[in-house]
Amino acid sequence: MVSSDYVAKSAIRQAIGSKTPILLPIFARNHWALAVLERGRIAMQDPTLSSVLLYDSLPSAGIRADASAQVAAFIRHYLPDTPDYLYSNPMPIFSPEQTNGIDCCVFVFAFGMHAVARWPLRAQLDPRLWRRIMAALVFVDVATWQTIVPALSKGPQPPPPLTLSTHGNEAGTEADNPLQILKAATQAVNDWHRALKIEVQDYYDRESAKLQEVL
Repeated sequence: MVSSDYVAKSAIRQAIGSKTPILLPIFARNHWALAVLERGRIAMQDPTLSSVLLYDSLPSAGIRADASAQVAAFIRHYLPDTPDYLYSNPMPIFSPEQTNGIDCCVFVFAFGMHAVARWPLRAQLDPRLWRRIMAALVFVDVATWQTIVPALSKGPQPPPPLTLSTHGNEAGTEADNPLQILKAATQAVNDWHRALKIEVQDYYDRESAKLQEVL
């Protein structure tokens, strides 16, 4: 994209539309980071606000410089009316850091999910958990949901594992539609969390009742 002979793709321009935030994966120096473009802040044209946030699990001045160049190229091709002072210096965001040289893409995925949900990042991310979440979203077989959130020895038990499927479709057709896969996976996770919440509430209700009897 930073190459002088790069030609903007109409499909990307149409997909962007007026969406916000825009997630821009950054590949630089054999490492992945994530730039998040906030269209609302760009529209305000206020230089006191950072319009581009940079999430990096192995931060360095070199990665930041390369990210700045890639963000500038993206905006030049796909958001050409944006004043350059709004994106010339992406603001690094406090991000959990990886402890090896292979988990950067896992962290980028987690950063993107947090950015879209507008949920603050924790001080640490467990890449083992996020690998399983990524696998579940693309229907890669994971053992069970119980291995993602282990059951307590003396507490509420998670509901049975959920299957990710779209009702009314022939088997296998869903794999051709990434959006349907994501919707089905999201619905399955939401249903699982809802069921687990009910189990937890029932457990604490029972424990509370026992305590009241003792008192």
